[in-house]
Amino acid sequence: MGKEPESGALVEEVIQTKERNDILHLCMEQINPDYCEALYLVYFENMRHAQAAAVMGKSEKQVADLVYRGRNSLRIRLEQEGITNAEY
Repeated sequence: MGKEPESGALVEEVIQTKERNDILHLCMEQINPDYCEALYLVYFENMRHAQAAAVMGKSEKQVADLVYRGRNSLRIRLEQEGITNAEY
């Protein structure tokens, strides 16, 4: 049988994950609303660019540009909050 992780280590991991999620949501609120919507639809709702474009009333190219710019803007905000190892 595998050894279970210490409860203290598990609690610490959960707290860190919650803190990172809270910071992510705070940073999402601080970027351009179009960037935020595009990122949300693509990454949280798992939509393809074509689907997000239909929801947003934009072209696929516009959504791709919003996602690209949004990721860059979000990365800068996250780095300002001390998160430098986020996956982009």
